[in-house]
Amino acid sequence: MKIFFSQNKIIMCIFLLLVWAAFTGCASPTTNDYLYYEDELVQEKAEEKSFPGEKEQQKAEREAGEDWTDDKQHKEEKEKEIEKKAGEGGKRINDNLIEKKLDENKCETKSAEKSKAIVTIEGPSDVETIMEAVTVELQEGDTVLDILQRITREEGIQMEHRGRGSTAYVAGIDNYYEFDKGPGSGWMYSVNGYFPNRGSGTWKVEEGDHIEWHYTKDLGRDLGVGLQGGRPEENND
Repeated sequence: MKIFFSQNKIIMCIFLLLVWAAFTGCASPTTNDYLYYEDELVQEKAEEKSFPGEKEQQKAEREAGEDWTDDKQHKEEKEKEIEKKAGEGGKRINDNLIEKKLDENKCETKSAEKSKAIVTIEGPSDVETIMEAVTVELQEGDTVLDILQRITREEGIQMEHRGRGSTAYVAGIDNYYEFDKGPGSGWMYSVNGYFPNRGSGTWKVEEGDHIEWHYTKDLGRDLGVGLQGGRPEENND
């Protein structure tokens, strides 16, 4: 009886061991299982590091093959073309800036150089020229009378006038006065060949003007004009 009980006990223990071994064998992962899980973790990490759309791009690259390469090349060429145009645009802007700077320098140089005019004084027809052409620097707002006053003072030539502005009248230059050569004698002036019918105190002088003072013996008719002024060639037509 005791022997039978002991045998049954041994059989039960062996059975339990087999059940435990079978259970633990199914639940425990094999080496291959561990490798599989490790591969999945690596794949998940790789997917986490990949940028959005990378899979789609890789798929497109595989499907497109040479076409995708050509498209990338076209894109690169387009980018280079854009850069080239941008460079050319920058060069044009730079050239424009250089031209603008040169123009500014020219303007500064021109403003630094004083504007000038030329003055000549012709006496009566029986007298030599009183003053040959002399260059005079202009000041802002200079009139023909202002220039005459300044140049005769600088050259030491006698000059007398009456009034100012529109009423200014030049009575004598180098001691030749009105009426000295007859009732119609006196002084007239021209600017670039034109005899203005206005007082010398109102006519503004511009750069490059050639001012000539003339002594007339016949109210300007001997100079080819009359008291109305104008150009000699116009009055002779």
